[in-house]
Amino acid sequence: MWVGCGAPAPASGPAHPSSEPAAEAAPATDVEAPPPEAAARPVVWRGPVIQELGRLARARPERLAALRELIERADPMSAAERDFAERALALRERSAAGEGWDDEPYARDTYALFAEYAGLYPTDVAVQCEVASVFVFSRDLLPSLAAETAARVRTLGEQFPQAPCAHAVRGLACQLANEDPLVCLRHHRACAALDPSHGCAQEAARLAAVYVQRRCASADIDRAVSVVILTPVDEYDAPGPIEYEGRTFTHSRESLRRRDIAEVREGLQAGEVTIALTPAGAERFRSLTASAEENGLWFGLQVGDALLFAESLLAAYESGPLHGSGAPIERLCARTTHPELPEDLRVP
Repeated sequence: MWVGCGAPAPASGPAHPSSEPAAEAAPATDVEAPPPEAAARPVVWRGPVIQELGRLARARPERLAALRELIERADPMSAAERDFAERALALRERSAAGEGWDDEPYARDTYALFAEYAGLYPTDVAVQCEVASVFVFSRDLLPSLAAETAARVRTLGEQFPQAPCAHAVRGLACQLANEDPLVCLRHHRACAALDPSHGCAQEAARLAAVYVQRRCASADIDRAVSVVILTPVDEYDAPGPIEYEGRTFTHSRESLRRRDIAEVREGLQAGEVTIALTPAGAERFRSLTASAEENGLWFGLQVGDALLFAESLLAAYESGPLHGSGAPIERLCARTTHPELPEDLRVP
């Protein structure tokens, strides 16, 4: 869920807290009583409690009970830490009762507790990176936190300029906001320079490889290209308006056209493409896919009447680029460019 100083950054881009598997549930052994020979050791409470606070899946009562026992044994633990931990578990009890990240009051209270957690340890770089990365993902859940998120990311970089995780968080924030890819790459390169073993090194290599792939801007996209919204249907009820890999779909009357697409970029694997939408195109896409989860919508890329690929919208970012395979860039672009990395970002 976050990018810690010792944890690898995601190799394929950032992940939202809600991308954790819903059925995921850590075993209760995380918080079981220590064996007799370990009784004299300090009880570590922060990791298990913070992990529970950020969990997507509904809280399990038996796990919360085990965590409460852990907090009771924890020593040393300040009054402020104990109060925080107890309120974190009280919030997770709301999850056990049915609330979740999709409920704004629950999400807002969760982010408020993460902010409080950061305040308990203002000079702990690992904690500050954890909390800043949690806030980075709030753009999908609570856009109202955008200003606070930007301030946290900026302060993180100013306060800990030599911390690899600070640069990794700034790089991921840059990617999620669809900012200049070279700016994002520079953040990950700075992280990798400080700690070559950090996952940001792999992410920097990936971003560099993506940047030099062939692409075309809107003016050079074939006029017949469109992004269509697809609804799966029973083939017996609708005998095949569109068929793709054994599935049958109907498609919406409205679609995204060339004017809605900012760029088409070749992927790292043969036939892969990334479609970046314009701000207006992204807004239309959100409007057309508002019922994606309810109706199991897909999106497809067409050239004329030919459907080149279709992908489930449940795996697509709401406002980020769209990805698919099976569409050679030559079929989509009348002309392509092949950008090069600036000299300071080239690897010898």
